[in-house]
Amino acid sequence: MSLLSLRSFGLLTKRSSPKGFTLTENLVALMILSITLAVMFPAFFSQSMESAKNRRLSGAVTVANSTLNDFRRMTLDELDAKLGKTTETKEQLGFQYTVVRYVCTGLSDVNDPDATCSTAPNDLIREILVKIEVNNEPVYDVQTAFTLL
Repeated sequence: MSLLSLRSFGLLTKRSSPKGFTLTENLVALMILSITLAVMFPAFFSQSMESAKNRRLSGAVTVANSTLNDFRRMTLDELDAKLGKTTETKEQLGFQYTVVRYVCTGLSDVNDPDATCSTAPNDLIREILVKIEVNNEPVYDVQTAFTLL
């Protein structure tokens, strides 16, 4: 390439007044931008994962409250008809939840995944355990007791 062609592209001219950015300034700005983005991306994805986890938990709490409200509307005789373990599936906030309900007169161990309970209806107290799962992964558990006043 001749000097004339380089001069026509503006590569060999001296700038008398700064009207733009040089290649070096652009490269430095690009480096600063890429370092900033490299630091921000992991934090963004971490926040996104945490948000999805909180949405799943919020849906599980809603399903558990709905299930407990259904039990609260029942009489003791209706609860006796539901003694034992039952499982159902509910959808909330885009997640498919498995609801495992235990209605017992005495629960052996609530931390046992295969909890056993007494279903003899002679006691006036009913222990209710609701376990919410997504893809067989426990998300939320709630336990309460119902009795006649």
